[in-house]
Amino acid sequence: MPRPRSDTKFHVFPHENTSIWWVWFWQDPEHKKPRKRISTATLSTGPLSQDEYSLEQAQELVNAVTGVKSAPAAHSNTRLSVAWTLEYMEDRIIGVEGKRKATWYHYRSSLLMFQEIYGPSYNLANFKPADVYDYQSAVVKKGKSPVTVNTYCRGMAAVFHRLAKSGLIKANPFAEFDRVREPKKKKHLETDEFDKFIGEVAKIEDHGIAHLLMILAYTGIRRSEVLNIARSDVDMENNRFVVTNIKSRDGERRRLSIPVKAREHFAYFMNLEGDFPFHICQPNCLGRWAKYCMDMAEIPGGHTHWLRHTFITRILHSGATLREAQHIAGHTTISTTERNYAHDEMEYYEIPDGDF
Repeated sequence: MPRPRSDTKFHVFPHENTSIWWVWFWQDPEHKKPRKRISTATLSTGPLSQDEYSLEQAQELVNAVTGVKSAPAAHSNTRLSVAWTLEYMEDRIIGVEGKRKATWYHYRSSLLMFQEIYGPSYNLANFKPADVYDYQSAVVKKGKSPVTVNTYCRGMAAVFHRLAKSGLIKANPFAEFDRVREPKKKKHLETDEFDKFIGEVAKIEDHGIAHLLMILAYTGIRRSEVLNIARSDVDMENNRFVVTNIKSRDGERRRLSIPVKAREHFAYFMNLEGDFPFHICQPNCLGRWAKYCMDMAEIPGGHTHWLRHTFITRILHSGATLREAQHIAGHTTISTTERNYAHDEMEYYEIPDGDF
């Protein structure tokens, strides 16, 4: 099969004995392995030749059979194309803003889904608020859950927000998108469920794991935070400890009191050796133990984060203000505390010992 005559052309040809047409890009005709597959499309056998195709023509062929939106006549590296935006956002979020890679992966997954629907050459400047509904419908048709659809929309809203803030686009089309209705999900434990969970934790033979789960249940901190508590962070005499917010870019530290129910569990680790006595396992291991205890307590679908939701909700219903709950939870904004942890449907009761 003849090679394309240019290193800026795409070449479309059929795979032997199938109706699959492959789209390849020759980056360097002189290279030993010049072909780089960029996209595939299932085409009915027809009058397609094996001639060279420009980027726009090759993309149109793929769009015609995959159902993606028509892309503007522009190279994939053109400013504000999806492919260009992926590189721009990675440089900005990690390089300029200094955020964690986990944050970038959230934006990246949203952009990759957008690219899967509209194509890599689609110019984001052409996307309007009226197109949001079509985008949501396309994601739903791919079998994604309402929660995932809303996650992708929030990701794209953040992408467009940064583009608008940089003056690359005029307005954010996702600024006020209508969320897809999500099914009601359980996020916390009721009183009897919490008591059953504590009972199952007490049966764990690995005392270190049991004490860690007890601390999570009675403090509401994250599992990764409890594992990173240093010996110098705990003041047993004054019943205080310091926790580092691992989700904060600056490693923000907050001071919390040790609840009465958690004191003996903190004391267990303070009697161990080492500067980081709490770090006896990995977060995933702790999560598996939490799920195991919830399964044994006949609480299906359990998750470690339910302990955090339960604790914050309990202190809110026991009289704590949103501002106090925000500090305990380590949230950057108070709206996060109000939106995610103020469960009106949960029972109202006082916290045992009330020492928070």
